[in-house]
Parts: sequence; C-alpha cells; structure tokens
Amino acid sequence: MSFRKRILAAVERFQPVSLALGDAIGGLPAEGGSLVIANGSSVGLRAALQIATRRTGPIAFFADSRERERQLESVSRQGDALVTGSPLALDLPNRLGFVAILSGPAQMRDVLEEFLFEQLPDALLPGAVVAVQIFRDAAAVAATQMISRDAAEKATGFLHSQFGTDRIDGDMLRARFANCAQYDYAGWAPRAGSDAETDSAVWLVLRRKADAANRPAAPAKPLSSETATAGFPRTPRADQFLLSDFEAIVGAIRRARIKLVSVDRFAKRLKKQAATPEHKALGPFGMMKFDIHGNIHRPLEMARILARHDAQGLFLMMPRHPLNEAFYDSPSTWRTLKEIEALGHEIGLHPDVFHLATTYGDLYAGLDATLSDFHARGFDIRCATLHGDSRPEIKARGLQANDFFHDGVRKTKWDGKLPAGLPELGKHIGAYSHAKMAKAYGIAYSPEVNFLQDGRLIAKHEMRYLSDNQRAFAIKGGGRNDARLICPARYRLTPEFLTEAVAQLRRMPFLALFHPQWYW
Repeated sequence: MSFRKRILAAVERFQPVSLALGDAIGGLPAEGGSLVIANGSSVGLRAALQIATRRTGPIAFFADSRERERQLESVSRQGDALVTGSPLALDLPNRLGFVAILSGPAQMRDVLEEFLFEQLPDALLPGAVVAVQIFRDAAAVAATQMISRDAAEKATGFLHSQFGTDRIDGDMLRARFANCAQYDYAGWAPRAGSDAETDSAVWLVLRRKADAANRPAAPAKPLSSETATAGFPRTPRADQFLLSDFEAIVGAIRRARIKLVSVDRFAKRLKKQAATPEHKALGPFGMMKFDIHGNIHRPLEMARILARHDAQGLFLMMPRHPLNEAFYDSPSTWRTLKEIEALGHEIGLHPDVFHLATTYGDLYAGLDATLSDFHARGFDIRCATLHGDSRPEIKARGLQANDFFHDGVRKTKWDGKLPAGLPELGKHIGAYSHAKMAKAYGIAYSPEVNFLQDGRLIAKHEMRYLSDNQRAFAIKGGGRNDARLICPARYRLTPEFLTEAVAQLRRMPFLALFHPQWYW
C-alpha cells in the first residue's frame, strides 16, 4: 500500500471529509510541499490530508503533542516529516504550496493573530493556499461538552476582541482581507457539516499574495472602530501580560533616571554601595532578567524594547528540558539568541537542577554537557539562575533548588523528608557547591536577591525584587517593615502601581524578573 493510502487509512476515524473544502481551495501551485499542522485539534485531519495527498510534493506533519503524534503512529514516516512540538516555535519548511492548520478554540489567538501573519507568509510560495480552522460561534463552542470552559472563554475572547460579537459570518471574514498585505480571501467551508452558514467551526481559506512577507511583530492593542482592520492583528487577551505594559514599566524606570545595567556592572555597584556609607552618588540602578521557558519569539521582542530605552537585560536559556524540547534544537532558536545578544544583552543559563542532576546522574556532569553544548552553539556562559521544580510532591516537602548546594545562602524550607516517589533526589541534596560552579565551570554570577559572585555573597544588604511570578506585577524586599506592593489587576499594569513602583525602585537597588512566555 502506498504512503498516501496508508496515511488516509490511518485517519479514517476522524471527522468526515468536508467536500466543500476542496471547492473553496480551487487550484493549488503545481510545485512546493504540503504542511498539516495539528495545534490543539485533530478534527478535520482527514479533509486536510485528502487535499495534501493529491499533490506530488512532500508532506510534513506537525503535531503539538505526543497524543496527536500517536494518532498517526501507524503511518509510515519514510520520506515525510512527523514533528512533535509547538508549531509556533518550530522551524517551518519553505516553499510550501498548501498548509492546513487544525487549531482548537484555545489556540485561536496564537494561530490567527500571530502564526498566520508573523511567521507563515515567508514559508509560502506565491499563490499558496492556507486552510485554517476558526471557531465562529461562541455559544456553540461553550455548549460543546468536549471543549473546556477555559478554551471556550479564549475563543469568545478572540471573537469579541476582533469583531465585537459572539458570532461571525463569511462577509465579516471576507472584509478582513480586503486590504490585507499577506493574503487574499478565497472563501470558507464547513469543517464537518454540510453548510458553512450553520457549522460552528469552519475552514477559512486564504491565498498568499505574490509580494507577501511576514508581518512585523507588534504588541497587542485594541482595534480602532474608525479604521478598517486588515487581517487579524494582535489584540489584548485576559490570560497574558501586555508587551505595551512591559514597555511602560521600562520607559517609566528610565524616565526616572534609573539605570538598567549589565550583570557585571550591577555587581560592581552593589559592592561599591556596600563599602560606601554614603552611596547616593551612584544614582539609582537595577537589573532586568528574563527566564526563557516556553516561547523563543517573545524574548526577542522584549529585548528590542529594552534596546529602544538604552537598557540592558540578562536572558536566561534553559538547558534541554521538557519545557523547551519543542524549540531547543531549532536553528532559529539560536539565531534568535544571537540577535538578542547583538542588541547588547547577555545570554545566561537557567538550569533546572532537579532535572539536570537526575538526567545525568550528577549535576556537575549535566552542567558540563550543557555548557559544552552552549559553547558549540556560540555562547560562553558566565551567569546562571536556578529553575525551581513545582511538582506537588516536591513542594509538599518544601524542597528547593538551593537545597542541592551545601554553601547556599538561602534559608532552607525543606522538612528533611524526601518527596514521595523520588528517592533518587536524596543523594543530590547538599551535594554541590556554588563556589565549584564558579571556579570549575565559569559561572561567575548568580543574580538572585542573594547575589553571588564567584560563589560568594557579595553584599549583605537589602534590595528590592520586581517580579511577574504570581501572574501579577509585585515588588517585595527593601526592609523588614516594607509591605509588599502588588498590582491589583491580574496580568495588567495600573497607573497607580506603576507610580508607586518606580518611587520604590529609585530608593534601593533592585532585580526584576520577567517570564516572556506570559506576554502578548
């Protein structure tokens, strides 16, 4: 049996083929490959593959989870790529003539507002066809038992932000592409039903324009009712911080004449301040750091914001880890880190010591392998901060990354008992040394509130700590009697918080921690 017959047989159990999809697509470029992306859904896969298998070029399949990969485990992969990981982070094939995107309601913003316009056009041939699923009826999505409440709310949020309504039709979709620089509107088709007018989820069919290019990334903002909207720009979402709020923080800090400095300059200033009774002459200063977990595009956008404000940042990349396995080996990941570095920022390491120690049997062995890998990719690392493990059985014992070090400067919360089911952690607790990490592996700086240089605490004084850790901006530290300042709006920045935050940051050195994957 041929590959194409096997692949169709393997997905026979999925939704019936939407015959109208082929009619909406019409002609396809004679050359180029096909790409089928399952990002949050597998429904409609048979319809997409029936279109793809009519073509003679190679077929690539991207699945966003192992579960969706297993749904095609009986399919021969010889001569075709089956890649698991977030399609929003993977390197796309080029010269594509047909792309089908099966997206669930929770992924509508990621696919329609970012991937479709900011990443896909450059991978397409002129005249290439894109068929992307869109949920167009919020009430129908909410009534579907297999769709979670969170996913339904995200789909509703997209419809409200983009169209100001719970339900859209073909005319509303067509209007969005009247002046679009990337695509022409080719039509729509039902995903499973017989009529797009009655189906709650439809295929939106687009054709790439001859001179199209990726749309430059831009922070989310509300759409204007006074001007026509082309395509689907990024709009504010309730489950993410806004890049515009991040820029507001950076801008307010810089207008207050607070310097945002590199890690070595920060360390020098800390030591000088500790040694000098009168340190006001140094002026206010701080350092911003960014933990790179689940997205490689957003750190670059934040790095560009910093550069616009003449500020430096420390961007901390994890070693190979379940959180970044989707994009760790992608060449674009390391090109992106180089671009961040070229903007004047530093690339550091953010190791999960639980994962690194148990994977390699020894933290030092894991660190040695990781640093060698980073060096081979063009990065020599001198800074590291530790990633915590939030598994319930570990949190229940109060065990933290710092407990792996016998010369740690952070007070332990560990109750002395090993986490349930994880006896292998026992030999690693207290087995390692910050001083050895510095001397043997070149990790000169550990920029935490207990700031280490060469494995030693460099200054015994308070500093403030601005963070988005709890999905709300907050400042802690600064003295025993200082109350914690917390922004009352989850995922948002209020003017009152910003004013008070800048006033506090002027009075004392500070570190600021941001998680780029939470920004939009």
